[in-house]
Amino acid sequence: MQEELQAEFTSFEARPHVYFKDDLLGATMKKLATMMADEKRPVSQMYAETLGLTAALEMFRLSQEASMPPLSVPSGHLSRARQDLVLTYIDENLGRDFGLNELASLCDLTRFHFARAFKATFNETPHQYVLSRRLERAMELLAKSRLPIGEIASVSGFGGTSQFARSFKTATGKTPLEFRRSA
Repeated sequence: MQEELQAEFTSFEARPHVYFKDDLLGATMKKLATMMADEKRPVSQMYAETLGLTAALEMFRLSQEASMPPLSVPSGHLSRARQDLVLTYIDENLGRDFGLNELASLCDLTRFHFARAFKATFNETPHQYVLSRRLERAMELLAKSRLPIGEIASVSGFGGTSQFARSFKTATGKTPLEFRRSA
């Protein structure tokens, strides 16, 4: 195994990875840390070497994956899987207040990287997208139901009736009541 590793690592140029998350490497590193911290139970040399080599192979795999171009995802954009995850989450949670941290954590990104990737992918900020989806839901409810406007505001995720009315008028040029009458 050591000979194979040496052959693989001769062409390997290690590059630092500041931000990454890998469950396989994390599990191996936890085993290594537990083994090294346990002074009461000596570990066999073979087990220690195997864990060390496994960690090295996992790091090599990460480096290889990082050097491969992403599959049809333009640089700085959200992957299709992340897009679906975020859009579904937004639609399912429109009625409640959620923040950028929540959306970014779905994608395992920082708030900054998530906001930038979202804007690059959808050509609007997360806030603009959520606001437009809330307004769409409100328009649908105004047209198809007889719910009171305050309840529609709440169900659509607005903080109150006045905030809803302001946002609605800005977006459509009509008050919610005017829109309902014309629908």
